[in-house]
Parts: sequence; structure tokens; C-alpha cells
Amino acid sequence: MRTIFVLLLILLFSSCNAQFDKNNLINDWYLYKLETKDGSKPFLLKNISEKNYNIIINKNDYLLVNNQTLFSSFRDSRFKTNYNLIQNRLVTSSESSLTIEKLGKDSLILSQNIKGFEAKDLLRYFYVRKDIVLQNEIKKNLNKDTLIANNILSPTFKNPLSTRQLKDLTITKPFSVKDRPINYKFNGYIFINVQTKTVTIKLISFDNELLDQINKKSKDLIKFNNWDVASLNNFKIIKIPFAFESYYKLSKEIESYGEIYSFYSIDFNSNNEENISYQQTQKSSSLFNQALLEYQNKNYIKSIELFDQAYKYNPKKLDAYYNSAAINFGIGKKEEACKIWEYLKNEGQKIAESEYNLKCKN
Repeated sequence: MRTIFVLLLILLFSSCNAQFDKNNLINDWYLYKLETKDGSKPFLLKNISEKNYNIIINKNDYLLVNNQTLFSSFRDSRFKTNYNLIQNRLVTSSESSLTIEKLGKDSLILSQNIKGFEAKDLLRYFYVRKDIVLQNEIKKNLNKDTLIANNILSPTFKNPLSTRQLKDLTITKPFSVKDRPINYKFNGYIFINVQTKTVTIKLISFDNELLDQINKKSKDLIKFNNWDVASLNNFKIIKIPFAFESYYKLSKEIESYGEIYSFYSIDFNSNNEENISYQQTQKSSSLFNQALLEYQNKNYIKSIELFDQAYKYNPKKLDAYYNSAAINFGIGKKEEACKIWEYLKNEGQKIAESEYNLKCKN
């Protein structure tokens, strides 16, 4: 009986392993859909194309890249991850791997596995081959003199542009009033003439009194050599929608400032929550750990305060929301807990939806 059971296991694993052709795996893959393993939307993620979610899979390693890297000849090997293909998993360490849930000639579905992480914190990636996406985009623009750039078919800027900074005012002083960055924004279209090798900008929304400042910020954009147009020589003109924002924020504990360039749309980024600085994540993690200690010491009110601060510093600190809600509910503050669960539910979080339906609808 045991022999039959072992044979059945061997057949099962062989069947799973034979469900895909390993040769199809080695490819450049474009991400078209992203969710967490519990079916939730990725928390506060508004634009997956700018993130390192596309994947370039080689024989023994893979590279997670954004659209700019995927659709250019640029390959940065600094962030390559080695893997061993074991059955249907790309094993990267004893604690992490990617499961191949589906693999065909044109499509791929991968899901994360990290020891100690819950399904709500792990991602499922839905991919299609890059060359198919690129071919479709080229077909749509066939015989056009002017290309309206998008995140798939576009020249790439050769240097980093956007910057974000955060100062912890508990350990340093803010800028003096005269030295503070100013809040302003402008948008429009960049026109790259491939034939004459010139670049011009047409502004749409801007403050006339800040034209000198705007021209300074635009000077790098109008240098033809700063753009990689090598693969787009069949177009005469490339039109790139863009928006720029300079921001400054001052609160009791933090001072944040930066310059954000957004391409392929004239919509302003509005300093959205996707862009969180390293300093913010560090401060948030420190507050989160303090909150855990206060909870262990049964200082529940203080623990809630610290968890709330943790997600204010880093609005993506999902566990800080859940912990705050759970403790609030546990000490009888149902209304506060339900506000948090309702917010998370509206952001597509399945666990929060269950908690809200179970505990807040009565």
C-alpha cells in the first residue's frame, strides 16, 4: 500500500512538472495585472508600470525591472537574483521562492512565497511576453509621423529626475523660512524632433511669475542627448505628455520636500502616497517596533498611538492599520476600529472586508 502511495506521489509531481515547458520561462515578461495572494488589491499602489514588477528571466537568474528598463536596451545586473528551478518553483533561498502557477508560450503567472509572511503581504503577478506587448503597440502606431509616447513605446531619459527627501525634526532642525523649497507645478508636452535632433516644450498649466524657475527645471529636458531615441527613428516627432511638481510640507515632527516628474500624462502626481522616502520607511518601522513593545507591556493606548504614527509616516504600513484596529476593538473602541477596517475595505483589502462585515455591521 505504501509503495502505491509513493508511486502516486511521484506521478503527481511529474504531472505538475510537465504542465509547462521550461523553455518558455526564459523570456522578458510584461506585468499586466497584480494582486495579493488573498485576492486583495496591492495596498495604495496606483501605478504598477513605474515599479520593479516586470521580470526578465534568464537560465539561472532573474531581474525585476520597471517599464523603462524592460522596453530599452539597458540591463542593470546589480539587482539580479539567482534561482534554482525545483519542480514549479524558482527557489531563491531557504525562505523565499516564486511559484509558477501557470506558464504558456505567451503568458506566465507567478506568486511569492516568503517564510513568515501572510497571504495579504505576498503578491501574485500576471505576465505576458514583452515582445507581444511591444509588437501590438508598434502596430497601433504604424505609418504615423508623430508618436504620442506611453509607458511601453517611448524614448527614455538617461538620468534620474525625481527626488524626495524627509527630515526627522526630532533630531534635526527644519529649513529656515528663506531657504524652504517652494510649492509649484507645471505640465505640458515635450516634442522631440528625431530628424533635426531638437527638443521643445509646450507648457499648458503654469504660473507666469515662476517662468525663470520653470525654465531652469526644464533645461535638462530639452537636451536631445539626454533622451534615448535609438529604437524610434522611424518617427519624425515624439510627443511626451508630462507633469512636474515641486512640493514642501512641514508638520510638527517631519519636514518633507521633493521634485516629482511624471511622464505619459499631464495629470499632476499630487505628491501621492506611492512615493515614500527611505527615511519615512525607517521612521515608520521604528515606531511600529515601539508599538509592539508597548502592546506587550499592556500599554494599549500608547501602542495604538504608535501604530497610528507608523502608518502616517508610511501610509503603506498595512500591519500598522490592522494592529491599531484590532487593539481598538479589543479595548472597546469599536467605532475607531471600524473606521480603519472600512478604509482598508474600500482600498480592496479582503481581510479588512471580512472584519468589517463581521464586527461593524451589527
